[in-house]
Order: sequence, then structure tokens, then C-alpha cells
Amino acid sequence: PSFKVLPVPIAEARTTPAVTPELSQASPTKHLIATRVEFLEQSLAEVREQIRSLSQAEFQGFKTEYQQIGTIGVKNPAVASNKKENRGKNRYTNIKAYDHSRVRLAMVNNDPNSEYINANYINGYQQQKCYIAAQGPIPATFIDFWRMIWQEQSRVIVMVTGEVEGGRRKCHRYWPDPSSH
Repeated sequence: PSFKVLPVPIAEARTTPAVTPELSQASPTKHLIATRVEFLEQSLAEVREQIRSLSQAEFQGFKTEYQQIGTIGVKNPAVASNKKENRGKNRYTNIKAYDHSRVRLAMVNNDPNSEYINANYINGYQQQKCYIAAQGPIPATFIDFWRMIWQEQSRVIVMVTGEVEGGRRKCHRYWPDPSSH
């Protein structure tokens, strides 16, 4: 059967039992909303419990999970990242662009080394190559970074690190400095 989505106040949906034969027959929309609200409330309770658990013993659970991130993807080939000609284009030696999903720049002057940048496509919900994850560019790769932005027609750049964190440079400024005008 197909259902029309009708506006039902969330408060009303919360007070409605999630699964009753009478409800699903009498009002499929209320049943659907009540089921979704119950699912969301249960999911939120599980997330809160997971955070509480990971936060115990001076956040040891978070620390352990963070350390395990380093082993993700280590078996994926990264031949281009490891090429001698490209090593200087990587901010970090341990973070590679996986060959199967890396962004390939258009070649410049028939130079096969001009197509490398440490960046990978990430699939989105029901959409291939929806996002790009890249290392913060270093001065030697600023032009490559902006070539990628232009080539891939990126409309939004989200920087998830500070320029300096913990006293260490994590990203060089690749955007115009407003004070330099």
C-alpha cells in the first residue's frame, strides 16, 4: 500500500504506541511516525551509552578507537603516493591516496607526474564520488590543490583542522590572506 505523508505533531506521535494492529490499520501515517520517533529515541539512547562507555577511565575508549584508525586501509594499494616523484607532494608519509579512488589531475605539458595529488573521492548516499578528502596542501602543492578544486568543480571546501594544532603546523594557508590587500 502507498501512504501519503501527513503532518502529525511530534508530541502526538511520541504518545502513540509504536506497534499496535489498531494503529497501523486506523492511521498508517501515525504508525510510521511513531515507529520513526521510537527508532530515533532508541538510537540516541544507544549513542549516549556508547559515549558514556568510551569516556570512562580518562576517555580510554576514545583513545583506543582513535589509535585503531591508523590501521584502516593499510592494505589498499597506494602506488602513486609511494612513487619517488610524488613523495614530496604528501604532507604526511603515512597518509596515502589509495589508487582505486584517488583524484587524478589533468596532465600538464605531458608530464605524467603532474596528475598526482594526495586526495581521494568519497562516495555519498547513493552517489559516487560525492566528496573529496585531501591533505591540507603544502606550499609546493598549492597550485595542484586549486587545479583540483577547479577541475572537480568543487563548490565548498571544509577544512577540518587548524593551521596549527598542539604547536605543530597541520595546514599551510592556501587561501588569500585578507590583510595582504
